[in-house]
Amino acid sequence: MDDKRHHTAWRTVRQVPSGQIGQIYRHARMLRERQPAWNALLPLEAQDRTWLVDWSKGTLKVLCQSSVWISWLRRHEKTLLKQWNDRFPEAPAIRIDASVRPWPQWSQPPSKLRKTPHIAPTAPQSLLAVTQQVPEPVAAALRRWAATLDMLQAETLANASAKENGARFSE
Repeated sequence: MDDKRHHTAWRTVRQVPSGQIGQIYRHARMLRERQPAWNALLPLEAQDRTWLVDWSKGTLKVLCQSSVWISWLRRHEKTLLKQWNDRFPEAPAIRIDASVRPWPQWSQPPSKLRKTPHIAPTAPQSLLAVTQQVPEPVAAALRRWAATLDMLQAETLANASAKENGARFSE
């Protein structure tokens, strides 16, 4: 089992990787080193709501928790850029490009409510009347559709009466 031919030499994390992975690793390490410097430029409430993502070609790229912090960054852009340039003269910045952090897929904001469908009161009876004139498989589908429309009408009425009751009780 001590056969050296089947043993693969793994690189340790302490070694500097090469190629594209190495480039990503070095960029991530530089970003990790500069994040505390970015936080030092900001007041305490902004430190947990803005994250430095990249700096290149005179632009600091920042992710923000919400659009409120983007406007905050715009108001304080000159001061922040001056402090950044004093701290890092080798990578001067002339502007801040901020965007809102995307929502993680598992915590999407709630979807919009469905519109309540408008169903004509005579629709289920009309469908049931047509079932006598069509073949049986189509008639069975029309009967199921009529039952669904009946159920939706009942649900719409129940929701409307619940809203009316809520409005009445709140007065």
